[in-house]
Amino acid sequence: MKQKYPAYGLMVLIVVIHIIPFYIVLSLAFKNRQDTSSMWTPPTYFYTDNFQNSWEKATLDRSLRNNIITLIASR
Repeated sequence: MKQKYPAYGLMVLIVVIHIIPFYIVLSLAFKNRQDTSSMWTPPTYFYTDNFQNSWEKATLDRSLRNNIITLIASR
């Protein structure tokens, strides 16, 4: 039983290292461009216009529609 503790500690460390980038990306995604606070602090309000702007600029609606058509046609 004693030998499992270092393995569990290593697993927890690896999980934390992998979660940090996701936290930073989500934290920055919900912030306004003018918000210059640290990337480690969570946003004080959720600014969702970033998602709307990226959806429109990348024409994701057309891409999603094409993927659905391809999925249905391949079945």
